[in-house]
Formats: sequence, structure tokens, C-alpha cells
Amino acid sequence: MELEAGDSGIRTFVSVQGSLAMTAIHKWGSEDQKQEWLPRMAAGEVIGCFALTEPTAGSDPSSMTTFARRDGTGDSAGWVLDGAKRWIGLASVAG
Repeated sequence: MELEAGDSGIRTFVSVQGSLAMTAIHKWGSEDQKQEWLPRMAAGEVIGCFALTEPTAGSDPSSMTTFARRDGTGDSAGWVLDGAKRWIGLASVAG
């Protein structure tokens, strides 16, 4: 509340970086992702972002249509994301 009272932009940055982006990596990221991103994000060396809202779903996760599918097999497999996002917190400055 103190950050919000001082500057809403700072409060938004802290919330997205620490509560949304870093928490998601901590809970669901691989060990490699955690080692690569969390220390650098905690130090402020890189900025994360969080994509929640969709044009037709707002911020209601149960109504979202974006999905991820594996592309390939084994350790070299990647992910393909299909969908549309809106209001991605910190997207314009994220690493």
C-alpha cells in the first residue's frame, strides 16, 4: 500500500516482477529456468512480464483460449503458444 501511495507505476512493477513473473518461474519452471532467471530478476538485472488478459476473456483464466503445445520430442522439444494477449504487464521492458 505504501508503494501504491507513492507511485502506482512502481507498485505495478514490483507486483508483476516479484509476485507474478518470479512466482510463476519458482512454482512451475525447470531447475535450469530457475537458476537462469530468478537470481537475475531478484537483482533487477532483467525484468520479467506476465501475460494474463485476453481480448475476449479479460483476466478470467477459466475463459481464456490461449494454449501451449509441445513442438518436437525429447530434450530439444520447444513450445508453441497460440492465442492473443492484451495488457501484458511489463512487456515493453521485459527481458
